[in-house]
Amino acid sequence: MKSSSCDFNQECSQDIDTILFCGDTFLLTRDGSDPFEHVSQAMTNYVICINLEASLKGKNVVDKAVAITVAEASLQSLPKNIWYVSIVNNHAADSTDPIELCKALIRMGKRVIGPLNPSRLDDVVAGKTISFFSAYLKLPRGRVSYRGRIINELFKMIRRSDADLRIVNLHWGYEHTDVPAPFQITLAHKIVDAGANLIIGHHPHVAQGWEIYNNTPIFYSLGNFNFGQFDSLPQENNCWGYMVSFDCKKNSGFPIPYKINNNYQPYCMTEAEKETLNRKVETLSDKLKSVDIADWFLESYKKWFLHEMHVWKSDFLRERSLFIILKWGAWLMLPLQWCFYYYFIKNHAQKNNGHWHKKI
Repeated sequence: MKSSSCDFNQECSQDIDTILFCGDTFLLTRDGSDPFEHVSQAMTNYVICINLEASLKGKNVVDKAVAITVAEASLQSLPKNIWYVSIVNNHAADSTDPIELCKALIRMGKRVIGPLNPSRLDDVVAGKTISFFSAYLKLPRGRVSYRGRIINELFKMIRRSDADLRIVNLHWGYEHTDVPAPFQITLAHKIVDAGANLIIGHHPHVAQGWEIYNNTPIFYSLGNFNFGQFDSLPQENNCWGYMVSFDCKKNSGFPIPYKINNNYQPYCMTEAEKETLNRKVETLSDKLKSVDIADWFLESYKKWFLHEMHVWKSDFLRERSLFIILKWGAWLMLPLQWCFYYYFIKNHAQKNNGHWHKKI
């Protein structure tokens, strides 16, 4: 699967029959400048959909590890051709009720997918009726799969739609892991079987691969678009991502990689950078062909687990309370963690030919 360079202005028609999907966005920069100043000109011939990970700033802010709030004035930085804004995610309620963010965006003329989880928005692009869906799927705790009310309601919504196209935004998965969980791939295929024509994933804050299943493109995670994690997570994978160019007439899409500078702004790249990122997207996509549950637990889940342990430790050092210790202990005892422990111990035993060896 080939991806495009950042010369994406040449790829679209003047009739604007192409939707450009962008990943995690919070409308902030270090110096207060326009988050989109380096790409807005190149995106002029597109209808754009973004995942807005922020709450409208209010008096109260939720006590959590990362809370993101923006003033209503910051919404003015959204280019006019960002028509669609998905706000069904884990940051839409960090301060005020998500309904307030929804109202503010509508006042600006934006079409909002939200704030309910899941949500549906119907519109027309390039003469085709489109149902946009957005859902936020919290990580499973008691089983190694995604199940529950939200999934069931999403399936019902998709099946009820008689639109020409059904596009699903999923806020899901494990942060900072570049391979989706096997049960995410299973769920994505079921969503396609239910009638989806495109799946756009976000939340991990790093890019993941994409595939075509039953003639339907599935992009598991677009990565960061305008987002800042360079202080707390100075990793290379946080500093690039890809957009998805989806042709509504041809029902086809492909990724367009970009890089993000230290001011949290996406920008177009040199030819060498384009070639490097195109290869990365292809490599990530190749990994999807052989996702094994044991390997995923030992590599991707282990990376997420260690990051979460760091978060728990930071929370404890900040509060030093018995309540944090009890919550931490309960988290360590979740059924999904026991799956990780099982594969970790099993792998260790196999490396030692089935026997435990004491180091001398």
